[in-house]
Amino acid sequence: MDIKEKNTIRLTDTDGIEFEIDIDAVDGVVGTGGSGTDICVAGGERISVKETAVGVMEKIVRARFGI
Repeated sequence: MDIKEKNTIRLTDTDGIEFEIDIDAVDGVVGTGGSGTDICVAGGERISVKETAVGVMEKIVRARFGI
């Protein structure tokens, strides 16, 4: 079985700006309640996004395993 890995996912920040982030730079995903989520990035920074924590994790898994 040949798995094609994609290293980035597309997210939308709280201002509505779409961006791509390298999944290897993500240290953690924290649900902030409601529909907001914070992405913990290597280096200690946090990015608030509109996607749910579950939605972000699904995107990371899909990218990692080429689903």
